[in-house]
Amino acid sequence: MSNGTAVSVNWSVNEPAWLDASVTGGVLAAGAVTSVNLDIAPAAGLLSPGNYAANIVFDDLTHGAMVARSASLTVFNPAGLFEDAEAPGAAWTTGGLWHRVHSTSTCATVRNGDYAWYYGDDATCSYDVGDTFGSLTSPAFTVPGFG
Repeated sequence: MSNGTAVSVNWSVNEPAWLDASVTGGVLAAGAVTSVNLDIAPAAGLLSPGNYAANIVFDDLTHGAMVARSASLTVFNPAGLFEDAEAPGAAWTTGGLWHRVHSTSTCATVRNGDYAWYYGDDATCSYDVGDTFGSLTSPAFTVPGFG
């Protein structure tokens, strides 16, 4: 940023919450130059995947002028795999004694959320019911970066 006038200029910069400006304002002497660096702010980590656009506004408070520069940010899904397997409607298939139980179950401990998978008989809270076989199968998925 430069001040091409013959007087000092009071200035400020306003950026979206997902950017951090290295300097947010000050006084720029006549003929002086300064830099304002913009970095991705920690708040950007809270954004949902999608495209974001905003203006970075530089205000000349002395003369009542302003300049806006556009900025954009694309947030992608995390590189890892996330599957809320216990959620109602999850497309997992079960066989044998596997079934989803609610946090009110007396047989299983639900560690996170309202549901968990449980292998056993609810009436006896046991899987020891003779010869058993069970399967809990996830829906197909692609690991990002591996096709």
